[in-house]
Amino acid sequence: MLDPSSTPINCIEMARIPGHERLYFVGPFCSRITFYSQQVRALQLAHALHVQNVIATNETVAVIGAGAAGITLATALALLDYDVHLYDRAADVLQLQSNSPRLLHPHIYE
Repeated sequence: MLDPSSTPINCIEMARIPGHERLYFVGPFCSRITFYSQQVRALQLAHALHVQNVIATNETVAVIGAGAAGITLATALALLDYDVHLYDRAADVLQLQSNSPRLLHPHIYE
């Protein structure tokens, strides 16, 4: 999980895909994969991209992956008035978790 004291610039740099100026990955090289940690990283990235004006208001943002991080990032950016398109090869969001008999909660492992 990102350090809460991390700056928006650090957050963006940690998510940047080397060699690709405008592609980001939520959670690269992270050991925690709980819903909560994925959502925190996604929210931090959305905030950082917004406050650093990385995305222009007239641009469309593509979010690939409709898991916990993807839908959180897409929702956060949409709430910040960006035009967001969410893509996933599955027909439903949270496809990997949809067959689980357990209730999903952001703090399920904590």
